[in-house]
Amino acid sequence: MLALTSEQVIYVTIIATLLVELLKFVLKKWKNIKMSKLVVTIIVYVLSMILAYLFLAPIIPASTDPIALTNSILQIALSVFAYATLVYNLLLDKVITGLGNLIESVKAANGAE
Repeated sequence: MLALTSEQVIYVTIIATLLVELLKFVLKKWKNIKMSKLVVTIIVYVLSMILAYLFLAPIIPASTDPIALTNSILQIALSVFAYATLVYNLLLDKVITGLGNLIESVKAANGAE
């Protein structure tokens, strides 16, 4: 069963805080930029994939058999995606909570969700 370690939770929390402050800065500095929940979700998803890859640090084994190599790459990709789901759930919750009304006000201004 996959689970984040306490150190990884701390890293994700720090990254979430930095991302929230960066997005707040961008939204306040350039008022014409509209940020919806979809954009934030995509940013968090990409960041989650990167963090999952860094946390797992998978190594592709050397193989001369293309089937064995493909199998090992697929296993690594699946484990990274599964781990990224854990990171994504934690990171998205913290970012959405941190941004609060900034996203909602943009939704009301755009009329989109």
